[in-house]
Formats: sequence, structure tokens, C-alpha cells
Amino acid sequence: MSDRAGAASPPQVATRRPAPRPRAPKPSGQRALKPAAWILSLLPFAVLVWRAATDNLGAEPVEEVLHATGYWALVLLLATLAVSPLRKLSRWNPIIGIRRVLGLFAFFYATLHVSVYFGVEQFFDLSAIIEDIIKRPLSRWVFWPGCC
Repeated sequence: MSDRAGAASPPQVATRRPAPRPRAPKPSGQRALKPAAWILSLLPFAVLVWRAATDNLGAEPVEEVLHATGYWALVLLLATLAVSPLRKLSRWNPIIGIRRVLGLFAFFYATLHVSVYFGVEQFFDLSAIIEDIIKRPLSRWVFWPGCC
């Protein structure tokens, strides 16, 4: 057994990482895809806010907001799910870059829809929410998948 307490450590050899290769610039059509998805996904929300600000939501504004947010949540969810098959069929790979944006906006609209339902329409009244879920078969399917 040797005592290495006083022994010097071997000299450290400096290693250098290779410089990263620069990426090829994306064509202008690919660069504009994500901002276009953002703008088009925010457009229904902007229209809804504009209609609310100008008092143009109709006789039942809460119902209008619920229908609009639910509709756009479903549309964007279906668009998100359609991106991969569309990419495979068209062999246009840059479209995959907007799938996450579409999915996040689908989640945004769905969260807004549920928040308006619980907070504005039902005022967080649990008994009224349960009664409404039981009354509507689609709501039962969404909230309790095994009960229908």
C-alpha cells in the first residue's frame, strides 16, 4: 500500500471542443410559419375581446364566450393532431414546427373555456356543476369517462 497523500496529481491536459458548425439559414417561408401560427391562433381571442369590449356578444354573452372558446379549442386540437399525418402525406417537414404552437393554443382555449364555465357561469357552485354534468350526456363523457 502506498501513501498517496503527498503525491502530486498528474498534469491536466486541456481539451478543446470543436467549434459548432453554423446552421444553414431557413428559407423565408419556414421562418414565417411560427409567427403566422401565433397570429392566426390569437385572432379568435382578439375578436372575442373586441366583441366583449364593444358589447357585441349578444343576449347571452357568457354562452357566446363558452361556445367560441370551446369551438376554437376543438378546432386547434384537431389541427394539432392533423399536423403529423399532413407532414407524412405532403413530405413537407417544416410544418412540424407549428404543432407545439397549435397544441399550446388548443390548451389555452380549453382552459379558458373551463375557467369561464366554472367561474363565470356556475360561480364555483359544486352542486350546480354536478347537476349540469349529469344533465348533459356529453359532459358526463368528458368528466367521467367510464360512466356512460
